[in-house]
Amino acid sequence: MLKFLLNHNWIVITALVILASFLLAFWLYPLVKSQKRINILGITICTSSPCDSEPEEVTVSAFVGAKEIRFKVYPEKRIPRVNNWSTVTDVTLQNCANLDTIQFNGIVTNNLGEGTIILPLYPPVLNNNYRFMIKGLSHLRRIYNCYPISMMFEYFDLTKENKDLLAGEISIVYNNFINALDLSVMMNDLFSNDVKADLNQDGLVNSLDLSNQIYNFYDFGE
Repeated sequence: MLKFLLNHNWIVITALVILASFLLAFWLYPLVKSQKRINILGITICTSSPCDSEPEEVTVSAFVGAKEIRFKVYPEKRIPRVNNWSTVTDVTLQNCANLDTIQFNGIVTNNLGEGTIILPLYPPVLNNNYRFMIKGLSHLRRIYNCYPISMMFEYFDLTKENKDLLAGEISIVYNNFINALDLSVMMNDLFSNDVKADLNQDGLVNSLDLSNQIYNFYDFGE
């Protein structure tokens, strides 16, 4: 008999399948009888007609953090007066609620005065209001209003506040104050093409740059 079963193992397999189906049906019967819809191993089985209505779809959205911020700012008294606002900026974003700050150095702005900040994953810039603190390559720091950051990509035109970056801070010691240190650098760089001392970015350090610096002499940044 054993030899017969071994030579005809398909009979054994079929018998086991039939037995398993019987046991499964016996086990499910009370559950099926009491419910119109059951879910087994991810498969929905209706036990009556019509089936209950499909569950409603739920959409969940959340702002995780900003990815990129573009801003626009003007350095003062450029020659030519338009489309000549490029500089190198250091930007501080300050959370207006808790005063936490995130620092970004060496952000280059183009001739339109626009710069782009690529934000880090951590610490994230979350949905909140942030204050801009910006200083240029040769400029005192300016503090701009609080702006809401609520999208992954944001653009802020800070020029609408009419607060150009004030020029003349050019010494190697940045103290956010235009004084004799800056004036001595200007005098040393006269008639050169030094980018930092060329306050109006016309290609030459001359009396126009000197007069701009003197006009802002003893001014503090914000």
